[in-house]
Amino acid sequence: MATGIISIAAFLLGMKPVAWALLVVNILAYAVLWLLLLIRLIRFFARIKADIADHVRGP
Repeated sequence: MATGIISIAAFLLGMKPVAWALLVVNILAYAVLWLLLLIRLIRFFARIKADIADHVRGP
């Protein structure tokens, strides 16, 4: 989230290459996080389901 704020600030200050580079970093990081979440859901669905169903195991 901080990278996004810095990207916006850089854009507003006229540092467009820095802003675009940080935007690309944000997009890639977001895509990686979604990919990891999907892998976790596929590989460990039973554990995730148990965590959601049991108030003692879940967060």
